[in-house]
Amino acid sequence: MGLFDNVFKEVGKVLDKAAGNQDFSNAIQQALNKKDEAVGAAPAQNAAQPVQSAQPAQGEQILQKGTVYDLNAEHSGPYKGTGTHEDIRADAQTPIRPFKQVKCYGCKGYEVPDNFMEYDSGAAEIEDCVIYTPETVTPQNADELYEKYGIKDPLIYLTSALNVVYFGGKGYRETGVPGRNTAKTKEQIAVWEDVSGKCGVMQYKAKVVNYYDRVMYFYGFDNNGSDCGFVLEYAKDLEGTKLEEKLHRIFDKAAATLKV
Repeated sequence: MGLFDNVFKEVGKVLDKAAGNQDFSNAIQQALNKKDEAVGAAPAQNAAQPVQSAQPAQGEQILQKGTVYDLNAEHSGPYKGTGTHEDIRADAQTPIRPFKQVKCYGCKGYEVPDNFMEYDSGAAEIEDCVIYTPETVTPQNADELYEKYGIKDPLIYLTSALNVVYFGGKGYRETGVPGRNTAKTKEQIAVWEDVSGKCGVMQYKAKVVNYYDRVMYFYGFDNNGSDCGFVLEYAKDLEGTKLEEKLHRIFDKAAATLKV
């Protein structure tokens, strides 16, 4: 600011005092600002401007830390699936069966009750899959159970190919908060809980919305440098049921036993 600028400002103050307002000072300030802009200088300011806080991008879903054990949290999309097999739905009140070790292509294995059966889903994004049956699986009945209970019933699997898992893990590594899925697929983490140090190798547990017409929860973890997810998936007709609670007790214990 030059000497003449200060002179004009002082003149403006004198005229303002005589007029009983700040019209002269305001007019002089506007003129000085235009002069500064013309010569490439930053315009002078009468007072410090308030700092604007950063706002999320329009339409962006903000991930809020919360409890994933609220199983009745809102899940988007109407139920359209074929539903859970009636024999499985009727198995809600039976005690959880003894756990057994299952092999795992993407890790060293984990434990599930002996009424879970290894299943070939045929899906490229699912690396290993087990499905719930109401009976203990044996070599004698395995083929029969395989035909009777399909992949649309409760299942647990390992994956590193789903966008919601990849972006969730990337965000957690970089910021400590699971990242939002920015790919074209619609599924998003809706609620999550940090479980690092509480559940084996798992870092966080999350509930996913917009995953077709299915309910999905997953544990995110680092699988030797790869962002991986340990997933529980089931039909929406189990929401709010005793079987849903039972499945989560099984899932939590299975997650704690997974070895990388």
